[in-house]
Parts: sequence; C-alpha cells; structure tokens
Amino acid sequence: KAIIRNYILYRLIKLNIAREEQELIADSITFIICEKYGLDLAEFSFSYIAAWQTKDLIQKETTLAIMQKLTSELLVDIEQNYLEQIGLLKDEQSIEAMVANEFSL
Repeated sequence: KAIIRNYILYRLIKLNIAREEQELIADSITFIICEKYGLDLAEFSFSYIAAWQTKDLIQKETTLAIMQKLTSELLVDIEQNYLEQIGLLKDEQSIEAMVANEFSL
C-alpha cells in the first residue's frame, strides 16, 4: 500500500496542487487500487477518506478529475505489466478500454 501511495504522490508532484489535495488523491486512489485487487485495507477506510470532505476538497471537480485520470492510468499500467509478465498481452487497447469502462463517471 505504501508503494502505491508513494508512487501516486510522486506522480502528483508535477501538478500544481496543494499538498492537502495531493494527500486526498493519493489516499483515495490507494484505497481504490487495494480494494480492486483484494489487498488488506486495515490502514485505510472509506470513512477516513470521506473525512476529507469537510475540507471541501472532494467536491472540487479538478480533484475528482485527477483521481479518475490517475486511477485509470495506474490500473492500465498494473494490468499491462501483469499481462506482460505472464505473456498474455495481446491487445493494449482492450486493457485501456476495460479500465475506462470500469471507472467512467
């Protein structure tokens, strides 16, 4: 979980957004990725992430758009890497379409 979260924070450094917003995005995406792959979420909870809403960050369209974009990119990377590792990567487009359909608003 820490690797996922730190990787997301690394990706967010390039964007000109507040540290508090970066933390929200990193925690949210980490929760989504861990939940999707069945990883232990003892350190994270939806209520912890929802607590950020009091700061009105989760309501910002830009925050949500960044979350969606990075989540989709990360899932494509994970799926593509996994399929490459087991030798089953046949159609990169199908992976991107699968992730886009799963996380479209």
